[in-house]
Amino acid sequence: MRLVDTEMPSGTTVVNRDCWVREADGECQVWLKWLLVLRFPCQDQAFRRLAAAILARTGAAAKTDIARGLGYHRNYVAELEARLEEDGLAGMVEAKRGPKGPHKVRPQMIRRARELRRQGMGLWAIASQLRQEFGTPISHTSVRRMVMGAEGKGEEGVQGTLDNPGPVALPLFRGLGEVPGEGGSAADAQGSPEDGEEPPVAAPEGEVALGAGEAEALPRPVVEEGRVFSNAGGFLLYPALAVMGLVEAFGQVYRPIAGRRYGLRELVLGLFFLWVLGFPSLEASKGAVRRDVGALIGARLAPALKALRRKLGEVAKLGQGYRLIQEMARRYGDKGMVELGVLYADGHVKPYYGSRSVGEVWSPQRRMPVPGIQQYFINDVQGRPLFFLTAQPHKSLTQMLPKLVEEVRSVIRERPFTLVFDRGGYSPRLFGELRQQGVHIITYRRKPFDPYPEEGFRQAVCELGGRQREFRLHEERVELKEAGPLRVIAIRRDNGRQTHILTTDWETEAARIACLMINRWGQENFFKYMLQHYALDALVGWGGNGVVEEAQVPNPRRQELDREIRRLRERIRGIKEQMGALAAERANRKGLRPLRQEVQGLEQALTARKRERTAVPKQVPVSQTGRQLDRLDLEKTALADTIKVAAYNAEAWLLERLDRYYQDPRDSREVLRILIRLKGRLWLRGTNLVVDLTPPETPRYRRALEGLCGELNQLATPFPGTSYQVQFAVAGTQVHTTPFSRRDAMS
Repeated sequence: MRLVDTEMPSGTTVVNRDCWVREADGECQVWLKWLLVLRFPCQDQAFRRLAAAILARTGAAAKTDIARGLGYHRNYVAELEARLEEDGLAGMVEAKRGPKGPHKVRPQMIRRARELRRQGMGLWAIASQLRQEFGTPISHTSVRRMVMGAEGKGEEGVQGTLDNPGPVALPLFRGLGEVPGEGGSAADAQGSPEDGEEPPVAAPEGEVALGAGEAEALPRPVVEEGRVFSNAGGFLLYPALAVMGLVEAFGQVYRPIAGRRYGLRELVLGLFFLWVLGFPSLEASKGAVRRDVGALIGARLAPALKALRRKLGEVAKLGQGYRLIQEMARRYGDKGMVELGVLYADGHVKPYYGSRSVGEVWSPQRRMPVPGIQQYFINDVQGRPLFFLTAQPHKSLTQMLPKLVEEVRSVIRERPFTLVFDRGGYSPRLFGELRQQGVHIITYRRKPFDPYPEEGFRQAVCELGGRQREFRLHEERVELKEAGPLRVIAIRRDNGRQTHILTTDWETEAARIACLMINRWGQENFFKYMLQHYALDALVGWGGNGVVEEAQVPNPRRQELDREIRRLRERIRGIKEQMGALAAERANRKGLRPLRQEVQGLEQALTARKRERTAVPKQVPVSQTGRQLDRLDLEKTALADTIKVAAYNAEAWLLERLDRYYQDPRDSREVLRILIRLKGRLWLRGTNLVVDLTPPETPRYRRALEGLCGELNQLATPFPGTSYQVQFAVAGTQVHTTPFSRRDAMS
């Protein structure tokens, strides 16, 4: 019989259909399905907290219902459940400091907790670290109270600008503490160091800033030793992450974000591995095994979808995605992860399926205009991306090339480089401007042009990227208005067709110029791979960010004239087909005269429409069309794409090393993805975090993994935020290691 089927006595609070709480004669009773499961004095708050924790732990009722029935807040019920799991019955007693002994929270513990918090650790990880260092049982709620004094003064919404390139302060515990007045600085908002504590100093570029004493006692990673988990091969990417400094770049642009379990580091690593493992969107992360992904990022569990959305939104609100893109591009160039001598520029369309009016861009895949936005990427000879920019409102490649060159210059400074692009960037005036800036260009020549005679072509050979190519080439010099003299290299194909290449580089061999132009398909392969494995065309979020006021859009009048011209041409073509049929029959030549007259009238109308169209501009300001274009909020998308680009470059870095032990470039990237998905176990051995990988069944793959792990072990890569070095072991190979016993762990 259910609770709803009968009338309850007075003093009863209904929790849900199966559970209720009754208070009478100073006694509190907890009933579950008509069974009395708990009874305690109403004044005993420890038993009341225990009742709430047990009901939440057993799933007898929702936390919201338990909170209503026992007079607590739902967040406090969740906290009680965690305390019961962590500390047992002792966690239900909130004892106060008394004369019987000293308080277990000592000043040095508070200072240490705040140091770890500034480093970006979550509350649970800090509590675990304090228990190891001081030997005192500390809960995450105690840690929260320790750091609250420093974080509660955080100024909400402080943003850095290009004029103030310092780290950006993220909101921490909202509503806690005082907001500094106008005279307060961002440093004051973050709280001052405790007495006797040395303030953290700015770290050298590429390193993490450490507070006083941190260098000697960095925290341990959260590890479940000996548990087999999937995708343990993802640890192979940590050396690449250390080289590019993805986590450090986020820490340089953004301050640590608040959270009991997850900080900025967990957010970045969580998104990184979710996309590496093939989850195309945030929503798809619901299918991930959080415990296994958590093992990859050094946490008990990976952030849930709700946490990912919330924390990504907190970071995106600061609007510093552009600075992050710049910082990562600089790191790729400085660390040699991207070659900077020859760069490729091309655009990629992100379709938009929302209800806002965002304008249309041309989709090469669909061969038609679609609502969306356009991204422009700069890649190197091997297809590795350097950076990307998003044009909103839409701009052509010709319009974006000056901005792209400016961004490249900010990375490589005054070094000369060559920019390769397709016909979308064809502009003689732009060629002349880039020549004056010391930038060589390579692009296709637009028609019309006359083919060169066959006898002028010569055989040439070029090697690029380990592949040898043969061409039949002819070289000439041409003059283009506003561009000056240009070098033309013509390629003659077996079918007799010719492809003409324009360049301002007069020193490089013609065969290499041809190879570099043909190699533009490497960038197309990058787009194809990113669409297949990283959902590069996806938008993260659908929010708007105001209205585009000065956008140029296609002229509606010109579009109307284009449609009329097409109709006239189709009509003329149809009449001429009728005239041809009548002429072939030779039966009724008199019927041709009215058709000729009609064709003449249509051709006159066609000429008039063409003349009128010539005087009509192709584009006009959107304000003249009576339309309104919305500007999308692309900050989340920029952050997501930055991490996706980092994941691709990390794969490319690891693939370059795998190729030394697996000499088959046809499927080496697929082999790499197989290795990343290998199962494994984790062990803490001394100061090493040992990743014990399950070897693949295929002998060639196993030998390649052995060689790769041996090379990576020489790098001694630190696990982010700890002093532990990541080391790899593969059973049955020269890098095999035995499991870590508890006796070894105690020694």
